Amino acid sequence: AWTIVPTSTWSVGSHQLSVTQRGAGQSTSPALAYTMTVVDVIDTPIISSVSGDSTNIVISANEVAAGTATATGTGLSDATVSVTFSNAAGATVTKTATVIGTGWTTPTLTAAEITTLGGSGSISVQAKQSLGGFSSALGQVTAATIDARLAAPVISSVADDNTISLSEITASTATASGTCLAGATVSVTFRNSAGTTVTKTATVTGTNWVTPTLTSAELGTLGASGDIHVQARQTLGDYSSSQSNATVVTIDGASFAPPTPIAIAANIATDNVISASELPAITGTATAGSTVLVTLTNTITGASVSLASVTANASTGNWSTAALTAAQVISLGGDNQSLRVSATQTTSTGLTSNSVRTITIDTTAPGAAPTLMLAAASDS
Repeated sequence: AWTIVPTSTWSVGSHQLSVTQRGAGQSTSPALAYTMTVVDVIDTPIISSVSGDSTNIVISANEVAAGTATATGTGLSDATVSVTFSNAAGATVTKTATVIGTGWTTPTLTAAEITTLGGSGSISVQAKQSLGGFSSALGQVTAATIDARLAAPVISSVADDNTISLSEITASTATASGTCLAGATVSVTFRNSAGTTVTKTATVTGTNWVTPTLTSAELGTLGASGDIHVQARQTLGDYSSSQSNATVVTIDGASFAPPTPIAIAANIATDNVISASELPAITGTATAGSTVLVTLTNTITGASVSLASVTANASTGNWSTAALTAAQVISLGGDNQSLRVSATQTTSTGLTSNSVRTITIDTTAPGAAPTLMLAAASDS
């Protein structure tokens, strides 16, 4: 075998070579003519995949956020490979690939580069390579589509069985959990039928997330009973997902009720009518040791009085407010008007319940009897 190493760069075009050989003590052989053509281009590299797909290619926001929105392919060993992504408007992003052997991979497209390419829609991907001073043309177009929507995180469970009870609040296990993109920020919204919400930011570990437990106060905000909807969304880099599909969760209202319901005793002011001269106390029963607050409201005038809170007897649960004052009766006063009496108890563990009764307030004295006035006699 033999090799010829040129001593200078050959120009582009055809070159005629003449090769002879001569052995020791032998004459020179006839010349072997050979024509060699030097070109200034090399073959284009081949694109194998974009974002992991070779057909129906879609570059998603998830892949951009996860750093997998790359192009891969094959080319000449030790070549420099550049890949150009372009949209219909002519905007381009060019990435220089890492070459290992005859394989190459570009760095991932970034959120900013996706924005440069229009943020969505069809794009073209082409590659070229250079080696030893020679460059290929841009290769065949590989079509791809950008879909910059970030997928919503997945909710796996809420309070394990999608029912929130008092025991789970007490044990701090009233949490929501699921899966997401690594490194994402996940927020979870709990919403009741009235539209009231509580939002918790989850702790993310790898691709898993879990919220802090709901508190008694937050359950109170959500109404402490009935069905609520739970949704999650995630943010990663410059992308945010929409809310996930709602998971329906039930708050076990019975588990949040005080052990003993609160009740207002019958026959307030003996006959359930408070007159101007009566200053009754409001009495009843509740959970032993609970705090009781009583509010009286004239449903016609809207005047309202809240009495000083009292504590239900630690043994019997009986409770009694201080007697109404004359000023309070005057404030609530009305002419045979409806008076709503509302009593709310709060236990030492934060459980609450309410009881309402309607009585009458009549503080207007009846009209005085008319006085007969006689005119003086007259002789005229």
